[in-house]
Amino acid sequence: ATYTPRRVGGGARALAWAVLLLLGILFAGFVSGLFGDDGDSGSGSGSGSGAPPASGVAVVSAAEITDNSPVGSCIGQESDWKLGEREVPVVSCDDPHWGEVVAYVPLVDTESRYLTAKYPGIEQVVALSRFRCERALAEFRPDDTRVTVKYATPGEDAWDPSGPTLDEYTTCVAHRIDNEYMTAADRVSLDSPAVPTSVRMPTFAANIEFNAPVGSCVESKTDLATTTVDLPIVPCGEAHWAEIVGYPVLYDEGDALAEADKWPGDKVVYAKARAACEDRTKGLSDDLRLHITYPAKDWWTSPDRPIYAMCAVSYAADNTFTGALR
Repeated sequence: ATYTPRRVGGGARALAWAVLLLLGILFAGFVSGLFGDDGDSGSGSGSGSGAPPASGVAVVSAAEITDNSPVGSCIGQESDWKLGEREVPVVSCDDPHWGEVVAYVPLVDTESRYLTAKYPGIEQVVALSRFRCERALAEFRPDDTRVTVKYATPGEDAWDPSGPTLDEYTTCVAHRIDNEYMTAADRVSLDSPAVPTSVRMPTFAANIEFNAPVGSCVESKTDLATTTVDLPIVPCGEAHWAEIVGYPVLYDEGDALAEADKWPGDKVVYAKARAACEDRTKGLSDDLRLHITYPAKDWWTSPDRPIYAMCAVSYAADNTFTGALR
């Protein structure tokens, strides 16, 4: 394989990443709910059949995705969607309401060898849930800046390596960015055909959970040596150019808190990043190119920023392909 190393500095980018962190919290909703059940869910879209309940309660975090109420239920207040609750009070969508349940989306991708039914850790569960829900919303409301989405994240017990492939899922709730009541103009028309689209995400944010998740793919050829933000990300089952395969942490928390004068140097950090990325890509064919993004010296100056690398893989011929890497 050939290598495309990239050193990312943190000094001038620190403010930009801080803004990105704030925007991630405001616009993506970060972690908005936790499954409180045993996570033994079945496969399927979970949209159910028939119409969603117009009032009363809706099931939005059932143990099995198919046991949820149909999508389209409307939530009166943001506070009604409580962490870990299987059910949520709902109101008529003709009345003013805070949010709308727009999707139940499986998180595991059978097209990726890096995204399996094994629990990937909280950072990747958050990243996966955010990606899947932002994409679900974009398929119905492309380029709409008034509406964003919050999402639930399944706990570790929901990930069952011995169970069906698509056990784990996230519940997506659309709402206005300003959290005002949704009106008829804000409604998400779920009867319209969904239009697959990419989601713009970074690959080297200040926090790993804000990055494109492991097992997601970069849609079109990109110079990963110069671009780490606003990349077009799609599921790997769709046509793409490269796959995100890992964000290995290079130094533990104690090392990450070291002063800048303890910076080990470009060669040392890159060698460590390359070894970590190579370890995650064992068994791949020789016609692949490994892309490595690693932190520069000023990345060490922030005590809250993890010291990690980004690993991505594309074919050396830069061809677009569909499905898993060989």
